[in-house]
Amino acid sequence: MHFEALVSDVVSSIWHCVNVCLFVDLETRDFVLNFLTFVILYNNLIPISLQVTLEIVRFFQAAFIAWVC
Repeated sequence: MHFEALVSDVVSSIWHCVNVCLFVDLETRDFVLNFLTFVILYNNLIPISLQVTLEIVRFFQAAFIAWVC
């Protein structure tokens, strides 16, 4: 997850420099702030396989509870 945030931050910095200014002026503060922003944004991504696995586990737990009670 941190790798995706780092790549996104680098691409964002490059895009900003190409489209906004004529020279590269990467500030460390902006880079760190963008990195933390991307980490927070990508933190909410949950793989579909994990969601499917959770649903299967819930099904078996409910079946087990119904069987025991």
